[in-house]
Amino acid sequence: MQETTQLNTLTNIVFVLTDVLETNLLEMQQQYKKEGFELRHDSKRNFNTAIAAIKRLKSDVNHCSESTQEN
Repeated sequence: MQETTQLNTLTNIVFVLTDVLETNLLEMQQQYKKEGFELRHDSKRNFNTAIAAIKRLKSDVNHCSESTQEN
């Protein structure tokens, strides 16, 4: 049971950090636009890939039961 609790804790930490990363990336993008800048070429593609991956990961969490998401 201890290993399961530790695994749940690690999983929760990863999902919280993923949410924080998404928020920071989107705020950075808004600030860039506000200042008249934008990402270009590879950076823009990498940014979009990262945001898409984060959204897919977060959608997996939304399909989990609350007991799976909690310790």
